[in-house]
Amino acid sequence: MEEILKAEDFDVLKAYDGVDALAIIEKKRPNVAILDVALPMMYGFEVCEHVKGHFELKEEVKVILMASIYDKTRYKRNPTSLYGADDFIEIHHLHDDIVPKINRLILSSKHEPDAAGAPQKEAEEAVTREVKPEAPIGKDLETLRAGEKVIDDKDKAVQEKARRLARIIVSDIALYNGDLVSEGVRNGNLYKLLKDDIKEGLEHFKKKVSPSISAETYLKEAFQDFISKRKLEMGL
Repeated sequence: MEEILKAEDFDVLKAYDGVDALAIIEKKRPNVAILDVALPMMYGFEVCEHVKGHFELKEEVKVILMASIYDKTRYKRNPTSLYGADDFIEIHHLHDDIVPKINRLILSSKHEPDAAGAPQKEAEEAVTREVKPEAPIGKDLETLRAGEKVIDDKDKAVQEKARRLARIIVSDIALYNGDLVSEGVRNGNLYKLLKDDIKEGLEHFKKKVSPSISAETYLKEAFQDFISKRKLEMGL
C-alpha cells in the first residue's frame, strides 16, 4: 500500500493495529483512512464507526475499508453494509483501484462534503445507520490496549498467526453479510444465519494451519470477540 501511494506523491501514515490507527486519525486528520477490516485490537469497521460517529472527524476523514478476501469465488458481490465507510476495496484490486478511489473521495469532499459518492451508493444499498459513541481518546485508548489477551511466549508466533487468520475470516464474513450480522447479533442467531459461510471459513482455516491447531477453537474465539464488540456498539 505504501509503495503504491508514495509513487503517486501521497503522504503516508502507517498504523499496525486499530488502536494506533484511531489515534493517528484523531491527531493527524488525514484526508483518507484506508482500514483493513481485520486490524488487530480494533476491527477496521470498529475504527470506521468511531470516526463516522465523531462530529468533526466524520466530515474531515474519508474512510475506505479494505477486505482480505479468503475466497474470491464466493464473494463476487458487494457488501450489504460498509459500517459508515465511504468506499471499500478488495486487496487484489489495490494496484488498479486504490488511487482512483482516493482521488475521487478527496474531490468529493471538496465539492460535496456530505455526498456519499457513486462507489458508496453502488456498494451500500442497505446500510444500517446507527448512532455510535464518539471515538475513545487518551486513557480510553490505553484501556483498549490493556484489554487485549496476553499470549504466552511459547508458540507465540503460531498462535498469533492462527488468531490473525481467524480474525480475517470473521471480518470478511461480517463485511459481506453486514445486514445478516446485525440481525444475528441482535437476535442471538448469528451462527444459524451464517452457517454456510462459517463452515466454508472453517474449511479454509484448516487448509492454512497445522493439524495440531484447533481451528474450531480459534474461529469460535474470534466470533465471540466480534459478537461481544458488536453488541457493545449496538447498545445491546
